[in-house]
Amino acid sequence: MHTPPKTIQAGMFIMPVHDPAKPPAQCYDEDLELIVRCEELGLHEAWIGEHHSSTVENIVMPEIFIARALGETKTIRLGPAPACLNQHHPAHVAGRLAFLDHLSKGRLTGELHSALQPPSRRAGYSLCRLMRRALWRRHTQWASQ
Repeated sequence: MHTPPKTIQAGMFIMPVHDPAKPPAQCYDEDLELIVRCEELGLHEAWIGEHHSSTVENIVMPEIFIARALGETKTIRLGPAPACLNQHHPAHVAGRLAFLDHLSKGRLTGELHSALQPPSRRAGYSLCRLMRRALWRRHTQWASQ
C-alpha cells in the first residue's frame, strides 16, 4: 500500500519588534500586514507574542490583535505565544481563548507559559522562582478542572 508523502506545515512567530519611535498604530498595522502576507504565502499558522514592559515589543493583548487579524484572513491559524498565566487569572485566559476560538471558527491555536521576560522583571512584575512555580501549579490545576 502506497502512503502519500506528508507535507510540512510552516508557521511564523511574531515577536513584534519595532522602532520605539514609530507610532504604535503603525506597528500594529505592519504586524497585521505580515500575517496577511503569511497567509498569502501558504503558511499554516502565526503566533503572536505578549509583552507588557518592552519598548520595542508592544502587543500587550495578543487575543485582541488576533481578533483583528481574523477579519483580514481566512485560513491561517492564529494563537497567542504564550498566554502568560502568571500575569492573568486562568479563568480570564480560559474565557478569552474559548470566546476567540468560537469567533475564529476553529482557527485558534494556543500556548500557556509561566515565565517573564527580563524587562518584565525590571518593570515590577518580578516574582521569585518558588512563587512563580506555585502560581503555575495552581493556575494549571484550576484550568484543568
